[in-house]
Amino acid sequence: MLKRPYHPFFLLIVLLVLGAACVRPRIVPLPAQGPEISIIPKPLQLERGAGSLDLASIRRAAVPEGDKDAAETAAYLAERLKTAFGLDLAVSTAPPVEANPVLVFKRSARTDLGPEGYELLVTSSGIDLAAAGRSGYFYGIQTILQLLPAEAFGRAGAAAGPAVLPCVKIMDMPRLPWRGLLLDCSRHFFP
Repeated sequence: MLKRPYHPFFLLIVLLVLGAACVRPRIVPLPAQGPEISIIPKPLQLERGAGSLDLASIRRAAVPEGDKDAAETAAYLAERLKTAFGLDLAVSTAPPVEANPVLVFKRSARTDLGPEGYELLVTSSGIDLAAAGRSGYFYGIQTILQLLPAEAFGRAGAAAGPAVLPCVKIMDMPRLPWRGLLLDCSRHFFP
């Protein structure tokens, strides 16, 4: 009795499966809904406003007199903006003048924010950053930096484009009383 090595029906099924596996799926683009604001970690409250603020229009950061934490973190932000965009941001204790956009650091009167919480308000007329202390100012500055184009902090630098912030109102504070990192000892050997 002669056996057929391959049955034609079986061969047809194999060819159909292989043919279906080689076809690329059609990708349908989603409708554009505008650029989404992506901040890590996600803030507790984020409200997007209309318009934007060009950081080139801000020439100074106003800090409260005698607030060393605000002055040091404002100097840190000025250094980062100078490196990335070539912007000169002077830090002073003089009160802001309404006609010129300014970055205002101030102590928050809210006690529920804790030491690491902050409130950030970006409008077309300037930036207000309110925090209880150094950590809150620092995390507020990190949020401002995340709102800027990421390419500016890489090799492209100022060639990445203008330093434009969207108008937003952000309130954030830690959800948990601690920050931590878990390393699996079986994959990360410690001495």
